[in-house]
Amino acid sequence: MIGISVFIIDFGKGLLSVFIVNNLYSADFTLMALALFSAVLAHCFSPWLNFKGGRGIATAAGGASALFPVLLFLWIAFWVLMYLFKKDIHLSNIVATVMVILVSIFYSDLLNKYSTPPAESNLLFGTYVSIIMLIVLY
Repeated sequence: MIGISVFIIDFGKGLLSVFIVNNLYSADFTLMALALFSAVLAHCFSPWLNFKGGRGIATAAGGASALFPVLLFLWIAFWVLMYLFKKDIHLSNIVATVMVILVSIFYSDLLNKYSTPPAESNLLFGTYVSIIMLIVLY
């Protein structure tokens, strides 16, 4: 029960940060991605906890559900496939995160079309997704 509560709060943190910026600045991808980046960074390196924190997966998932839901679906699919193969949660997290980084770089032209709103350029899309995922990976 505690784990579900923590997941909901962390997921809401990422979702709310993107939602607030979306409503304040009329769907600007860069600002929404920066809000998600900030939420994930603050979650992973909280100044209240001596710059320690969680992994940021649920926070990133919350923001991704609003900003790039296709990538969230891909991350979940990669995670499930790896978990079925190896039965290791941590390895599944790592593989799914690395795969999302690779997919966001090599297929940014396709995936950018499905982000809400799309980034100004495919390079910008791949860069923001990669940076956010690298924080989660770290």
